[in-house]
Amino acid sequence: MKAAQEILKTKKKVIYGTAAVLREAKAKTLTSVFTSSNYPADMFVKFEEIKDSCNFELERLNEDSEELGALLRKTFLISVIGIKK
Repeated sequence: MKAAQEILKTKKKVIYGTAAVLREAKAKTLTSVFTSSNYPADMFVKFEEIKDSCNFELERLNEDSEELGALLRKTFLISVIGIKK
């Protein structure tokens, strides 16, 4: 919950969706990536593999995608979030 609240406070651009976050991560424009608790393990591994070379922090949140969408005041499920530099 603490990490999710930090996302809400950020003034930087927040990116949603696996494809968009993965693209931005490979472009080295992200500082952090957060995934929901029910994010697929095989996709989480992809982010783990590139996090050191692309220089971003990776964290799995306690909230599932439904709770994360509600916390961010969106009407859709959110499974992965990227925070731009």
